[in-house]
Amino acid sequence: TVSVSSGSDLQYLWSLGDGNSTQTTSVSNLTHVYVLPGTYNVTVALSNDISSVGTDLQLSVEVPIAGVAIDAPEDIFAGRSTQITITALTPATDVTCILDFGDSESVEITTAEPPSSGEELYTLFYISHPYRTSG
Repeated sequence: TVSVSSGSDLQYLWSLGDGNSTQTTSVSNLTHVYVLPGTYNVTVALSNDISSVGTDLQLSVEVPIAGVAIDAPEDIFAGRSTQITITALTPATDVTCILDFGDSESVEITTAEPPSSGEELYTLFYISHPYRTSG
């Protein structure tokens, strides 16, 4: 939303920073959906027959986690390192994962980058854990 203190017959030229979204409106607010996480520079230029003025704002868009899954082998052997994969259905950012291995050990890991894309899942973390005893 843009606040204007005076002027009439205003036109708003919005550039939403995602490469293909430029819109001209006669209203001071606009709704837009960003498809991907990232930082976007939003600019708006106001104009009428007398003058023009503009401003900009930097937005940080993050995506919430959806459909998290954990995958580990069925057979886990004591003394051997076991690879665990954590995936999500959306490319979430700034994810913190606290994983309790069930053997009195746990780990907290964080990623600030969007995860790599798979076919239908986004890999958040690969974790390798050596179980010391069987059970």
